[in-house]
Amino acid sequence: MAEHPGVGGAGDRARVEALGRIGLNDMGRAAAILRGMVKSHPATVDGAFLDAVIQAMSTQKYWRSLIAPLSSSRVRARVKPRLIAVTQSGSSTAKRRAQIVIDAMAEPVAPPKGDYEAQQTRNMIAQLKAASDCSSRKRLIIALGKLGQAAAIGPIK
Repeated sequence: MAEHPGVGGAGDRARVEALGRIGLNDMGRAAAILRGMVKSHPATVDGAFLDAVIQAMSTQKYWRSLIAPLSSSRVRARVKPRLIAVTQSGSSTAKRRAQIVIDAMAEPVAPPKGDYEAQQTRNMIAQLKAASDCSSRKRLIIALGKLGQAAAIGPIK
């Protein structure tokens, strides 16, 4: 993408917009921008930007929307030391919120995709066998078809 003469590339523009959204107390949009930055431009999530985001996290009402982008594996190495510093010297609210983000980094995000889909298929097959009305059976058959598991072919027929 072409550099903007006043702001820079797309990552720099996203960083400016995220900081502006944080200033406007729009944490939902700021978190969405941060997620996009982590996915496409993780290098733009630098120290000064992280300091501003972590500081906002300790004062904003809807700070929980920042947990997912801050605990991403792409920026975890840069975020975790800053959060640890907040837990050692910060207000009680900042310490508690930083510890929650650190704990979120330690938890696995989701089970492996194949296991989750197989479990969902088994649950839906059980619901299909127990369903009595036509509309719920139709809804379950459509959902089973979308999962695309081979185990669902028998019960759908």
